Amino acid sequence: MKIDIVTTNAKVLNDKIFKAVGKELETWEARNVAHTGKRFITPIAQQYADVVILHFEVNDNNDRLRVTPHYWEGKDEPTDALFAIVMGMFTAAILTHFSDDFSKLETTT
Repeated sequence: MKIDIVTTNAKVLNDKIFKAVGKELETWEARNVAHTGKRFITPIAQQYADVVILHFEVNDNNDRLRVTPHYWEGKDEPTDALFAIVMGMFTAAILTHFSDDFSKLETTT
C-alpha cells in the first residue's frame, strides 16, 4: 500500500508536511530515527500512535513524494485494515491542508 503524491517539487512538499506536524496537522506527531536519518509521522490517537508510522520518500526526479506505511522493528505487524485506516487519515489531511501543492494522488496496494 502506497500513496504517490504528484507535485512540482516533492522535497518542498515533504518539508512542508513535516513542518505542519503538530500545527495544521495537529493530530500527527513526527518521529526521527537518529542513526538512520529517517523521519516518520504517526497519528496521535492512542490506538494508532506508533502502531503505524508513515515514511516519506522523494523520487530522483523530485516530482513524486511516496508515502508508505511501516511499523517499528520488534513490534507486531499491523493488520491491513490498520494500515488502510491510517493511510486514509493521512489522505484526508493532505487533501485538506495541501491540495494546492500537488496535482494528483495515486494509490497502489
